[in-house]
Amino acid sequence: MITHPWSFRAESVLDPCRIRGQHGCRGRARGRIVVVPNQTHQEDEMSTIGTATRTRKVRPGTVALWILQLILASQFVMAGVLKLSGNEAMVTMFTEIGAGHWFRYVVGVLEVAGALGLLVPRLCGLAALGLAGVMAGAVVTNVFVLGYSPVVAFAFLLAAGLIAWFRRSAIREQLARLVGGLRRSESREGTGGRIRSESREETGGPIRSESREVAGEHIRAEG
Repeated sequence: MITHPWSFRAESVLDPCRIRGQHGCRGRARGRIVVVPNQTHQEDEMSTIGTATRTRKVRPGTVALWILQLILASQFVMAGVLKLSGNEAMVTMFTEIGAGHWFRYVVGVLEVAGALGLLVPRLCGLAALGLAGVMAGAVVTNVFVLGYSPVVAFAFLLAAGLIAWFRRSAIREQLARLVGGLRRSESREGTGGRIRSESREETGGPIRSESREVAGEHIRAEG
């Protein structure tokens, strides 16, 4: 049971004595009940609150999700490095696709970047979403272009999609920040453009009127 921090205890004082409270106040009493703040209960409660604040419970689901992200990141790093290093099997596969070797480099960069993003707490949701898109393209390519079994690519697609689903709150937060930044930049550009146009009009107006007056006086003088 938690006692109120300002609980009091009653002490019977029979002899003249000095009483010092918790805030340093003093007083004299004889043969009466003196109410003294109970500092011990307050300190106990504050220590209990501090311990509860510092304690953070680790959820098993969070640990399992990070383990899945580590496994997936390692697989995508290896696949991306093979594509970027010009592995013979990867070169042959992308030659059969017929999109050119630039496509192999693009896919390799996306896989390595997505794998690194899976290790960053703020970016793991977007990274998983991007890798799910890459794997969706791999499934389509394996089925309709290469004629290979799409089981491995589909398994990676499910794993990346699962991570993206559980990290959907982080994805929404990052997208909201991105949209907010774009809106602020557009508003700044619009404000700056209006200010520049207004300044040009204000500056150009008197100059054009003065040039017209000078030209008119010159024509009248020649006439």
